[in-house]
Order: sequence, then structure tokens, then C-alpha cells
Amino acid sequence: MTDSRKEEIIAYLEKPQTIYEEIIENQEEIKRLYEKAKSLKGIDYSEDKVQSSSLTGDANYVGIINEIEVIKEDIKEDTDRMIEARRKIKKSIAMLNDKDERKVLRYMYLDDCNIRTIMNKMHMSERTIYRYYSSALEKIIMV
Repeated sequence: MTDSRKEEIIAYLEKPQTIYEEIIENQEEIKRLYEKAKSLKGIDYSEDKVQSSSLTGDANYVGIINEIEVIKEDIKEDTDRMIEARRKIKKSIAMLNDKDERKVLRYMYLDDCNIRTIMNKMHMSERTIYRYYSSALEKIIMV
């Protein structure tokens, strides 16, 4: 297997995790925008004096709320993409003939287990896990 093919397969298998990280970043951005919206200065009704009208505070607030809505829509789309990517990966893994190869890839890319955890679950050495992993990468078909 060429290095570029191996990288392509690994990127395919890691796609749900990459999308998940984008979702987390968007959620953090929403939190930041909510904090920014809370900090906007409102009208002070305790003052009796008349001040010149300025809509910049309202416009900023509306802009922030609109930005939050756009990001929420992005999160929804990313979630749909992640679900579809996981579905395709499950299908690709299911096409492998060897059950241990299927288990290794499933634990690694669907259950997000590290090598140590996979070793414990499968009662195999690290070397054996990597052997199954390499063999599975050679055989997997991207759908």
C-alpha cells in the first residue's frame, strides 16, 4: 500500500472525529458570543436626561444573535455529516472478512479507544493489534 493511499484511508476513518472537533469549536464560539451579548450596554432608565439615540448597541446585539443562529445551523449540518461519515465507516468495517480486524478498527475509529484499551478488550499484545490494524488498512474499501 502506498503512503498516500494509507493517509487517504486514515483520513477517511478519522473524518467523524475531525467533524466532532469542528462542532466543539463552534460550541465554544457560541459560548463566547453569548458572553459578548451579555456584556453589551443597554439603556439606563435611571437617568432622567435625554441622550442622543444610538442603535449601535441594538445592532451589535442583533448581529451577535444572527451569528449565533448561523453557527447553530453549521453545527446541525456538521452533526448530519458526522452521522453519515460514521455510517459509511461502519459499512466499510463490516465488509472486512476478519473479525479481529473489524474489532480493531471499530474500537479505534468508532469507539475512540486507544491502543492500551484495545489490548485489554481483545486480550492481545500491542504488536498483534498493530498487525491487525495494518492488515485491515490494506483491505478496507471506502464507501
